Amino acid sequence: MKLPTEEEIVQLHKYYRTPGHVLKHVQAVKKVVLYLATELNKKGENYNLELLGIAAELHDIGKPLTFKRLEQGKAEKFGWDPVPEENFDFWEEERKKFPIDYLHAQIGAEILKDYSELAEVVGNHAIKQIFKFDLSKEAILLNYADKIAMTNVVTLEERFVYLKEKYGPHDKEESERVVAKYKEIEKEIFDKLGFPAEELVERVENG
Repeated sequence: MKLPTEEEIVQLHKYYRTPGHVLKHVQAVKKVVLYLATELNKKGENYNLELLGIAAELHDIGKPLTFKRLEQGKAEKFGWDPVPEENFDFWEEERKKFPIDYLHAQIGAEILKDYSELAEVVGNHAIKQIFKFDLSKEAILLNYADKIAMTNVVTLEERFVYLKEKYGPHDKEESERVVAKYKEIEKEIFDKLGFPAEELVERVENG
């Protein structure tokens, strides 16, 4: 399996000018997904830890290209670093290289297209993609970890409240369907692990 080196990962984040708040998020996702995968492997699963670690580090590499210019104060409200105007100029130019309907996950997959397994995991971490039938187990686990890790571990309910505040209300029926799907995945994971999801924060923090 071909994967980027740590130096290549650093260079990708440097080139795409990944903001500090995004870097904090990806490190939180990495910590969570590797903990879950390691513990699941102890229960007989066979998650690829190297793939998951790198996918976590790069899953939001396309995210800045979808950022909208924020009015003053809005970035700070969501815990974001203030973004220099020239970064928005750069991201808007880079965004033109990809189809207009691409989600940030799909942009990431295109950026990483030379690494097919990695591109599959990165390219399927958006909410609407969790309903796809052909996802790898690594893609499903990363997608879930991304929803419960902001810069720290949160519950699914807390994350979806944040997303609603950030992006605005969604169709109620669709929102309920999405939450139910993630709850189904969560139950499957923690039934295998043998402890409740509520204990994850403490367990991750204590290693």
